[in-house]
Amino acid sequence: MNLAKGPRPWSIKIFAAMLLIQGLWELAGGLLSLEDAVTVLAIAIPSLDWNRDLAIVALSANFTIVLIPVVAVWVFASRIARALLTLFALLSLVTAFATLWLLLDARFADWSVLLDGLVTPLAVALLYTPNARAWLRTKGKGESHAFA
Repeated sequence: MNLAKGPRPWSIKIFAAMLLIQGLWELAGGLLSLEDAVTVLAIAIPSLDWNRDLAIVALSANFTIVLIPVVAVWVFASRIARALLTLFALLSLVTAFATLWLLLDARFADWSVLLDGLVTPLAVALLYTPNARAWLRTKGKGESHAFA
C-alpha cells in the first residue's frame, strides 16, 4: 500500500474526527465506569470470567478496531476500507431504526443511544462527497481538494 500524499479534503478530516471522537468517548466512558463495563461485557459474552483488567483490554481493543478504518482512509486512502465501512454503516442504520422504534414506542428512554448509532453512518456518508471520492480515487496524489 502506498501512503496518501497531499492535503485531505474537509470531508475526510471530519470523517476521521467523528470516528475518533466517538471511539474516545466510548473508551473514556468504559474506563470511567469499569464496573458497568464489566457487567455489560459479562452479559454480552458470558463464557468469560470478566474482571476489571479484562474489561480494560476489551475496551482498548474496541478502540483499536475503531482506529483501523480511520488509518486505512487517512493514511492509505483506501477505497476498500470505504466499502467495508459502508457495510458496517448500513448495519448501524438497522440498529438505529430498531432503537428509534423502541424510543417511539416509549419502552426505551435513552435517545443518546440513537445518536451514537447515527455517528458511523453520517461519518461514512462524508466519504461519498465529491471531494472525498476524487481524493480516494487518486489515492491522495491528484490535485488538491482540501478547501473545496
